[in-house]
Amino acid sequence: MPISAPTTPKGARSATTANGNPYPPFDLCQLVKGAGATYVARGSVLQPHQLMDEIGKALTTPAFSFVEVLSPCPTQYGRRNRLDSPAATMDEIRDHCSDWVEVGQAGSCAADMLLLGEYGDG
Repeated sequence: MPISAPTTPKGARSATTANGNPYPPFDLCQLVKGAGATYVARGSVLQPHQLMDEIGKALTTPAFSFVEVLSPCPTQYGRRNRLDSPAATMDEIRDHCSDWVEVGQAGSCAADMLLLGEYGDG
């Protein structure tokens, strides 16, 4: 039985899944939202200004806040998935993320897309 990190994208290769992860990734934002966090967001280092806004909101929100940050790893993820450069690894992230929107407005996104932005009540 292959074992991978719970957030490894389906089909992506890792140290423990040389033929690709056979399982869909676990959505940490949904877990934390379900656990009662008052502020939940997902951002990417590819959009630093929006990410800084989300982190700022998290820091100023009373109680428990959570921001998941997507960041490429060219030495492990990039190399194992045959991404030739850090730029190719960032393109891979860009290809699997929706535009920066509130999740309630992202109903038309493909099921395997990671939704970036604030996880509100939408």
